Amino acid sequence: MPRGRSIRVVTYTRGTATLLNDGRVAFTMRVEGTVEAQIDTAALRERLAGKSLDEAINYLRENVDIDADTSPQIVVMPDWFGAMPILPLRIGVEIAERAS
Repeated sequence: MPRGRSIRVVTYTRGTATLLNDGRVAFTMRVEGTVEAQIDTAALRERLAGKSLDEAINYLRENVDIDADTSPQIVVMPDWFGAMPILPLRIGVEIAERAS
């Protein structure tokens, strides 16, 4: 598994157990889950602080593990400001899960 990811197990089922001649037990198991990126939001706020909106979007695309078929969204208030806040504490990060 790539660095910076974790596994979240969703379900698992165990098949029938069989006692082997040597005393061991054998069974099959089916596990389904998702692999998620671990994003350090504090570090991300630091990296985005003071960047233009284009620079921030490019940084997110190139450096954050985002689904290939999605695009990061940045909302700035007031909307005419045109850049990320200089102070990282003024930046909020929301991580949306992919809809199943």
